[in-house]
Amino acid sequence: MKRIMFFLTLFFPVVAHAEITGAVGCNAGELAIINCDKEAVWSVYPAEYATSYAVSNDGRTLYFASPKTGKVTFFAASVVDGLPCLENHSLYNGLEIPEPAPTPTPAPVPVPVTLEDMVKAAATGKDAVELTALAESLEFAVNGVDRGTIKTPVAARETFRSIWLEKGTKVKETALDDLSELVDVIGKNVDNSTVKSLRNDYETAAKAIRSCIPAKAPVEEITEDFSKEAKPEMKLEKQEPEKMSPATNCPNGQCPNATPQRRFYWGY
Repeated sequence: MKRIMFFLTLFFPVVAHAEITGAVGCNAGELAIINCDKEAVWSVYPAEYATSYAVSNDGRTLYFASPKTGKVTFFAASVVDGLPCLENHSLYNGLEIPEPAPTPTPAPVPVPVTLEDMVKAAATGKDAVELTALAESLEFAVNGVDRGTIKTPVAARETFRSIWLEKGTKVKETALDDLSELVDVIGKNVDNSTVKSLRNDYETAAKAIRSCIPAKAPVEEITEDFSKEAKPEMKLEKQEPEKMSPATNCPNGQCPNATPQRRFYWGY
């Protein structure tokens, strides 16, 4: 009967409970009393303690005594509200009762991540031209709401998507794929309950995207004045005329048309 009740409780869902009270620790050989608020069929683990306990006639009280030290676990199988129930109770026989496990520290409450933070995380490091086109698409929908031409959240979403499709394909062939994750973040985390809330979220997303666009490097001004750049000066160096050498083709070494030769030096 004990075995039947024990195994029945393993295969039926437990939705009701019985309460077990009694000693948690005792000296080896000392009598320990365990009580159950329901009539129960008892079993023990390890099985070597099977001859060390007895149960009252009503099945509500268990008496245990053994000189062998060890941790003993009692199982009480009962029926509560027509359903099987299995409870257990551990007894430290001749052993020191261990300290209860410390209560785990509650997990920190997660800090809500804002739409701006999520957009910045997804936009960081992306192509500046693509980001600019996406921001402009969001701003186009925002301006439509402000002008009164867009009056529903559905119209705002469709306007943004159509403008982004047009701009994205123009700026770069892969723009739509490159920023697909960012567009998904925006689509999944905006409040589209009203056109006003959607408009404000689009504006927040556009500003966050623009904050991730790298600023263009300023053109360095040329401060050095090259208008008065020094130009090389041409110098003419005069030398004494050299003596005219006799012309080999003049008779008697005299050349009537011979003229003194001068050397000129162009220096810088």
